[in-house]
Amino acid sequence: MESSPDEFGRNFAYYKLVNDENDFVGMIAYTIYKKSKIEYLRQLRKEGKSQKEIDEILKIWQKSQCSENQIKIYRDNGSSFLADFTNELIKDKNSEFEESERKILSETKRMEKQKESLSRREKRLKKLGRSSFFGNVAAGVVSSFVFMFLSIMTYIFLDKGFDLTAKIIEYFK
Repeated sequence: MESSPDEFGRNFAYYKLVNDENDFVGMIAYTIYKKSKIEYLRQLRKEGKSQKEIDEILKIWQKSQCSENQIKIYRDNGSSFLADFTNELIKDKNSEFEESERKILSETKRMEKQKESLSRREKRLKKLGRSSFFGNVAAGVVSSFVFMFLSIMTYIFLDKGFDLTAKIIEYFK
């Protein structure tokens, strides 16, 4: 990109540093240039220079900062800054991904333990289900005897004139 002075004769560093609107390195380089310029202005004011002296000194400084060598230094600094920033961003994202991966692995292990526990329970239930046929028959026989015993006792009480209903109501009062 050609860097010619504007209609006032100024040679803008921006046009030398930034090639187009997608030139992030150039934009960062320009920011570094502006920061350097502000620091230089503060130093001149601190030294007690008048505004006229500052304007004259600044013209010389700006010309020196727009040399090809200095422009390359600013762009190299911008490139370095962007690389450092990108590396930090990647490092942060890697940390986030690693943390997510740890959580997923932990959750997966927990779910595998749960699955194993459920599998053991299912095996026990199946085992009980296979051998419980005879257990169920035995339970049925026992419950039949208990029912028969209770029925006989109730018949005997009723046959002897014992008021079972009154005794139950009295018991619950």
